[in-house]
Amino acid sequence: MHNSRFSYPISKPYPFRWFTPVALVGGLVLAVLLSLLNLSANGFYLKTVYTSDPNSTEAHANAQWFRQRPFNWQSDVQAECQPHLLSVGDSFFTTNLGFRYTIKAITDPARTSLSTIGYKNNTLQNCIPKEIELRLRKSDTAAPPAPSRWLSWIDSSILATFNCTIGTDDGLMTMTVTTEYSGSGDQIYSYVIEDDYKTHASVWWGTRLLNAYWNGVLATASRMTQLRDGKKYVVRAHLYYTLNSFEQDIQDDNFFNLYWWTGNDDSSGPNKNDLEDDEGYHDYNSNVKSNSILFLNDSPS
Repeated sequence: MHNSRFSYPISKPYPFRWFTPVALVGGLVLAVLLSLLNLSANGFYLKTVYTSDPNSTEAHANAQWFRQRPFNWQSDVQAECQPHLLSVGDSFFTTNLGFRYTIKAITDPARTSLSTIGYKNNTLQNCIPKEIELRLRKSDTAAPPAPSRWLSWIDSSILATFNCTIGTDDGLMTMTVTTEYSGSGDQIYSYVIEDDYKTHASVWWGTRLLNAYWNGVLATASRMTQLRDGKKYVVRAHLYYTLNSFEQDIQDDNFFNLYWWTGNDDSSGPNKNDLEDDEGYHDYNSNVKSNSILFLNDSPS
C-alpha cells in the first residue's frame, strides 16, 4: 500500500454524556482559581506605611487567615516592619520629653561592641546610672579677696552616663547613653523638651529640683577661693561619681564612689589620692547628695 506524506486525523466523540458539561464547568472553575492566585501574587502595589507600634502591627498582620495553614503551611511568609537603626553617636529623647540623650556604646549579650541596632519602639529597661561627672569651671578672672558668687561658675556642667537594656529581634542589647546638663539660672528650663506641669508634671518638678540642687553646687564652688591663706584659689574642679554595686541605699553617702581633682590658678591641682593637709583641703559633706536626681523624672522609654 502506498504511504502518502499527507494524512488527516480521525476523531471520535466521548461516549460519556456528562463529560462535556463537566469539562466546561471544570475549565471555568480552574480559570477562576488561577486568576485569583495570580491576583494575590501580582495584583497589588507596594505602599510605605509608618507605625509607632511595629510590634503590634506585625502581630496583627501575621494573625490574618491567609497567613495561616494551609495557605502558609510552613509559616515562612510573615509581615515584618523595617526597624529604625540606632547608631553610636545618635541622639534621641524619650516619650517623657525630658533630656536629650546621646548613644555612646552598644553591646550584645556576649559584650561584643556594635555600631547599630534595629529599634522597634521598645521600652528602655533597667536604666542604671554608671557615672555622674560634675565639671566645675570658673568663668571670670576675679581673684581673692574679691567676692565670688555662684554666677562665677555658670559655665559648669553635669555629664551623666548610664546603661540601659533594650529588646531587639536579635535579643537583649545593652546601650550606654549620656546626657549633659548645664543650668544657667534659676528660672531657665530649656534643657528639657517639654516643661509643662499639666502634661509632664514629673519632668516639670524634676527640673525645679535639679536647678535648686545645681545652684547649691555652684554656690558651694564659689567658696573655694582661698587656699593656703589666700595665696591661690580654685578655677577648675571635676568630681566623678561612679556607682557602688555593694550599696543599695541611694541616701547613703557610699551609694557612689567619689574621685575628684581641682585646678588652681597657679596650675597646681591636687586630687583625692594625693590630698595633703597643708593644701587647705578637707572633706566636706553638704547633705545635698549628688545622687541620681537626673534619673528620677525622665526614665527613658
